[in-house]
Amino acid sequence: MSIEIEAEKEDASFIPADLAIQAMRDNGYKNTAYALAELIDNSVQANATAVEIICIEEVQQVRERQRKRLSKIAVLDDGDGMTAQVLRKALQFGNGTRLNDRSGIGLPNASISQAGRVDLWTWQNGPENALHTFLDVDEIRRRERKEVPTPRPTPVPQEWRERAEALGRSGTLVVWTKLGADRMTWKGAKATLRNTGWLLGRIHRRFIGDKSLSIRLVGGEDGSLETSFVTINDPMYLVAAPTLPAPYNTMPMFEHVLSEPMSIEVNGQVFEVKTSYSVAKPSTLELAGTAHRGDMAYGKDAAENIGVSVMRAGRELMLDRSWTIQYDPRDRWWGCEVEFPAELDEIFGVTNNKQAATVFNELSA
Repeated sequence: MSIEIEAEKEDASFIPADLAIQAMRDNGYKNTAYALAELIDNSVQANATAVEIICIEEVQQVRERQRKRLSKIAVLDDGDGMTAQVLRKALQFGNGTRLNDRSGIGLPNASISQAGRVDLWTWQNGPENALHTFLDVDEIRRRERKEVPTPRPTPVPQEWRERAEALGRSGTLVVWTKLGADRMTWKGAKATLRNTGWLLGRIHRRFIGDKSLSIRLVGGEDGSLETSFVTINDPMYLVAAPTLPAPYNTMPMFEHVLSEPMSIEVNGQVFEVKTSYSVAKPSTLELAGTAHRGDMAYGKDAAENIGVSVMRAGRELMLDRSWTIQYDPRDRWWGCEVEFPAELDEIFGVTNNKQAATVFNELSA
């Protein structure tokens, strides 16, 4: 056989799928909470009003001991659902229906950054009439599958119907399995949901605050599942935080001091960028008495939210600490929020995974 014929038989793809899948798994999610936040974004874009994150644990043998470990994570919403064509695109890397707002890579990249398999059910006429497809990393690595499987009519599995409360007439269910111990930031349901809830309470605080979105957190072993809801985590502290001690669980801890709008023209259209500032109320000193207010529970909470909150279309992209002197305790007693519309993504350097605005970050250097 000639050399030319042999060469023609070789895989000459610019990016062989089995190699590309590993690179995509390592693509840029800070932790499990941020990967889950990407899925919540998809739900919000699909007009969901209720989302559930369900973490299921199983007892596994870890060396000589038995420990509870996450075995499945599901994100379920009551959004619009998808047609078969859109469903298949949803698991294609770099594809989707919202490429113009940097959502095309979200679901598959976020999912495989944490799990070896992602199953997707979606429905527009009841969960019993759902369509299903999946992505399995091992199958791609072994070159057994090169395309997203054709969606098939498959009812939402009973195990998820029993655990869920948000099963609407339409919706979507994403299930992660083959969870990587080396990829999951937290090994158990409680820690995963606590940290994810804290992050989502900040990222989606506007939607939670106006009650247009509720996020239910469910975790544990079947038979002893614990439930809670994501509450507001406002780094500006201009709304009451249910997780803070009195009186800041019923009243704001900071007060608004200034808002500065700025107009930016792009391609003949004018868009507004708004910067707002807040500072701690005098009561934060008074309540501490002779103690250091930074040592109080509310002071420790403020220490976790230091930075400039960069908001894109009502959703936080990042809490940028590069504008602060992080060792200076005074930084926890002021808040700053910069908000811009999605049309200014290029100006601010918004990344595809919506975790950063790189140009804004560089301005602090």
